[in-house]
Amino acid sequence: TPFLPWPVSFRISRSSSPVALLPQVAPVTYLRMSSQPKLYTARGRALPAFPVGMSLTFVVRFYNSIGEKFHTHNTQLHLALNRDDLLLIGPGNRNYTYVAQAVNTGVTLVGIWDRRHPGVADYIPVAVEHAITPDTQLTFVGDIICFRTHLLNHNGEPGIWMISADNILQTDTGTGVGVARSPGVATVFHDIPGVVKTYREVVVNASSRLTLSYDLGTYLTNTPNSAVFKLFISTGRNGANLKGSCTPSQALAITTVLLPETLVLCHVQFSNTLLDIPASKVFHVHAGFSMERGVYVCLIKVRPQSEELLQALSVADTSVYGWATLVSERSKNGMQRILIPFIPAFYINQSELVLSSRQDVGEIRVLGVDRVLEKLEVFPSSPVLVVSGHRQSSLTPGLAVYPVRVVNFTSLQQTSSPIFINISCELTSQSEAVLVRALKDKSGADQCEDSGILQKFLGSHQTILFTFFAVLASTAFVFLAYNAFLNKIQTVPVVYVPTLGTPQPG
Repeated sequence: TPFLPWPVSFRISRSSSPVALLPQVAPVTYLRMSSQPKLYTARGRALPAFPVGMSLTFVVRFYNSIGEKFHTHNTQLHLALNRDDLLLIGPGNRNYTYVAQAVNTGVTLVGIWDRRHPGVADYIPVAVEHAITPDTQLTFVGDIICFRTHLLNHNGEPGIWMISADNILQTDTGTGVGVARSPGVATVFHDIPGVVKTYREVVVNASSRLTLSYDLGTYLTNTPNSAVFKLFISTGRNGANLKGSCTPSQALAITTVLLPETLVLCHVQFSNTLLDIPASKVFHVHAGFSMERGVYVCLIKVRPQSEELLQALSVADTSVYGWATLVSERSKNGMQRILIPFIPAFYINQSELVLSSRQDVGEIRVLGVDRVLEKLEVFPSSPVLVVSGHRQSSLTPGLAVYPVRVVNFTSLQQTSSPIFINISCELTSQSEAVLVRALKDKSGADQCEDSGILQKFLGSHQTILFTFFAVLASTAFVFLAYNAFLNKIQTVPVVYVPTLGTPQPG
């Protein structure tokens, strides 16, 4: 195709003489398409396709047989697509430019050619994919999504995160992490102003059921200060609620900004209905989220308990039901309860054991269920004491009695450090100690003290005389008072008056 068959004159700056240039005229051998704008990614990361939502401009350039680019031409171009649902394309605001909008994922074949010279053509595949990860298919209420993209601006800085429906997918716009709070459709955007604005649609489904689990070998106990029991909860079908690889800043936003645990309510209840003790009086339960496992967790911690409550639970034969519900879903369909093993803490109401030379055998009495009593270890802290094997009480179920005998009472009295009977159980992680104290023998000391007083008493003549006269005066006073009382009593003579009888015949 011939170009510009006339000469053109130019005036070069800083030169007073005109210069005449003759343009080169040559046929177009081939054409090429290029896209704008440039996209930048993190170091070592490449984009396999154009991001969904991106607006891009295709520019067509023409070349001769030796690869020189033409500055102008008079070709008539024709553009065609193999499908029209992935790219929306139209002419640009300059000659031989086209503007396209990537609306769906997939590959579109774009063809462009010169109508008068069909051999001058170019065909390019335009791939469109999501630049925001991870895959959000099968997203359920309660899922936490750590969105990421490798797109950056020319300064190496990330763009701005935005969300279309924060009530459906609550999102921290600073880090790009979101939690699905209610069913619906939300769109998350990542915008690099002036370069690209890409998005990803998220369909949040209602949770069909909650899946509960706990680590094998773990169980609940009411031992004070025992470790927190963890009941793990998943709200979806995938066994985990955390999607994507979270950065440290996203993990911090989950725990401090989004607070996903507010979606879940945890509950516990004793399985034995005859036990008139509410589980909420024994355990404090609250929800949390485990970043390590990517699931929700009910944290069950033992509350402070009274002596009466500890004693009642020590022989309780029961387990604990645990379950959870979602705040956003009032329906109880699919609610699952799980039975958690419960091992009650043993109970002992003794703080010390007092022994004497006359009573050198004592008892340690422990209340507990059979599996706890079987694992109970009772041993003295000193060899001066011996603890025999326990016997079960026939009158009180769950009562084990351990006899304690003194081997050497003198050593027990003279020891300078306290001696204990240690009671422990590995099942309940309990460790108790009963102080053993020796009672001083007061019988011999009392006899010596009494004889000393008697000797002092007998050795004092003044004390004897004072005592004698005091007794004599007391006796005289009583005698005189008695006589005075008798003198006041008047003596009345008794006269016998015979009754009249019937005269007898002479």
